[in-house]
Formats: sequence, structure tokens, C-alpha cells
Amino acid sequence: MIQILGKTKSYGLYGLVFFILVMACRHRLGPGQITVIWKEDKAIGLNIPIDTWSESYISENNKSIQVHLVDHPAMILGEFKSAPTGLTFYPLIPFTPGLVYQVVFQSKPISQIRIPESNTVAPVVNTIYPIQDTLPANLLKFYIRFSSPMQAGEVIQYIRLIKNETDTLSEVFMDLSNELWNADRTQLTLWLNPGRIKRGLQPHDQLGPPLEPQNHYQLLILGEWRDMHGKKLNQIHEKSFYTSGRDTLSPDLDHMVCIVLNSQEIEVLFPEPLDHELLYHTFAVVDAQDDNLVEHAEPNEEGTSLRLKIKAPNLTKRYRLKLESRLEDLAGNNMNRLFDKEYRNDTMSAQTVYYKRIDF
Repeated sequence: MIQILGKTKSYGLYGLVFFILVMACRHRLGPGQITVIWKEDKAIGLNIPIDTWSESYISENNKSIQVHLVDHPAMILGEFKSAPTGLTFYPLIPFTPGLVYQVVFQSKPISQIRIPESNTVAPVVNTIYPIQDTLPANLLKFYIRFSSPMQAGEVIQYIRLIKNETDTLSEVFMDLSNELWNADRTQLTLWLNPGRIKRGLQPHDQLGPPLEPQNHYQLLILGEWRDMHGKKLNQIHEKSFYTSGRDTLSPDLDHMVCIVLNSQEIEVLFPEPLDHELLYHTFAVVDAQDDNLVEHAEPNEEGTSLRLKIKAPNLTKRYRLKLESRLEDLAGNNMNRLFDKEYRNDTMSAQTVYYKRIDF
């Protein structure tokens, strides 16, 4: 006996079996082709056709449907939503062009789809900072700039460091789960392992420093690295450099020179190369109320000078160049402390900003 909508009907054994089979099949995936949902040249979702599904079933049982990379057990995180023909799936980050994904229903793969590659131009490595071909042996980091947004995750597999053209070095870079990208993923901050740079720490004692003085190195960016559109670099990018001794001094403020080019441009000259990225963020030109006049900051490629474009000053007032003490040299030494604590000068002032008078 089966009760439907308040009415009781009698079915034979075969009728009951037929009814159960129909109900069991209501939610199987349909034969339609999975299609990609695009937005601004990004694969932001999948349309997954399902035969005669019900919204309540989907909301309560959507864990039975998952999306994976082929041959990879990890589930792609995202959100399923009901659609007129079945389901849509929106991953937390867009799908990667060139990779193959599969839809899994009740732990069984039922369909695959390859995300097409974009017609965009292949990416290139524009610049690697610092650009000098002689760098301190205790260099702290590189900045790698690309021509287009790159894929994040597993960055370390696309980077090599070669010593004297023979030895491929291991464990020289920080392998971070949260990689250090700028907002649009066109610049990567690549740290050498700080634990191996700082003397007295276990990684340094066991493995030695990442770089040693008076040696030749090659930083290689492998051509297999893809951008967000699935395009490969296609060729290896190489930065060759030689290491000098260790830099164990803080940046020298006494020999920093400020030149007023005109009423709206100032150039600051440094006695040594400084951290290229921090130069954008650590300088200001301020009035007596500490209001900043800077509209644009642009360091030169070598990190030895900084040009500041400012709002037209009131020449009857006095202005100062303001510098945050977190500004670093290439070895990570700033105004208040040395990166290698063994050589820290504890008599240094713990100021957070420094000022220098400007005469227009």
C-alpha cells in the first residue's frame, strides 16, 4: 500500500518495483554536455545537466556531486546552484585554462571537461628586482614582474637557483601556502629562506646560507609556468648574478641627498640600492600638519633614487621629507635594526619615521 496526496492506492508487486525505480532515477545526471560559464575571459563556472531533479534534493544532497581535477583527489571548493537544466557550479577561484576537470556523482566520475585556453598573448617575465648583477650574499628577496596575471599555488616548482652553473640548490626559498602576490598577480615577492640567512638559527647551522660570497648564481623561471588564461611562458627566463660579501649595515641616512627639481618634483638619491618595492610606500613630503603632498612615487630600476611628484606647495610654508624607518636595503636591514640579529646595534634609535627639511 502506498499513500500519495492523502489517497491510498493498491499496487501489485511489479508496480511497486517500477515506482521505486522511477524515484531512484529521478536525480541521475543527464546525458547533456557540461558547458563552461565565462565572464570577462575567465572560466567562472560549469553548467551541469541533470535529469528531472528537484530543488529540495539538490539543497540537501549536493555533497553527492563534486568537481575535481582529473587524477587529483582534492575537491574543488565552490558553490552549487539550481538552474533550469540542472546545476551550476561556481568555484571559489576561476577554473584554470588548459586543465581537465571531472564531475563526480556519488563518488563515481561521470563526465570530464577541458577548460579551453584563451587567445591572449603568452606571458613574459618583464623584470626581476634587484636588477644588479652583483648582489650581497645575504640578499633577502626578489621581486618578479610578469606581463599578465599568473597562476598562484605551487610557485616553487617553477623556480630554480643554480650555483656556478652546476649545482641546483634546494630549500633556498620560502615555500609559503599564502604566496606573496600583488593584487592583480603580476608581481611575486620571492623570499630566500630567512632561517638560513640568520646566523645562529638551526636551518643556517644545518643547511648553510642560501647564497655564499664570491659565487655565481642563476635564478631560472621555468617556461611551464602558466598565466591566468592558461598560457605558458614558453621559455626559461634567467637572471645571472655574482655575490659580494654580506651587508651588515643599516641604510645610511646621513648620505641621502634630496634635490628639488622644480616646484612639483623632488628626487632623493641613496648611497646604496634599496628595496625596490618599499621605495613606493615609505616616503612622503609633509607640511606642518603632517599632511602628505605626494601624488606619485617612482624609483629608478636600480633602487638608488626615488622621484616624487607632489602637489604644488605653498612656498610660504615649510615642508619636510618624511621617511618610514621600515625602508630596507637589499639584505633586509632597516633604519632601526639589522636583519641578522647577531649583528644588531642595540644603541640605534627605535624611531618609526625620519624627517629631512626641504627648501623650495
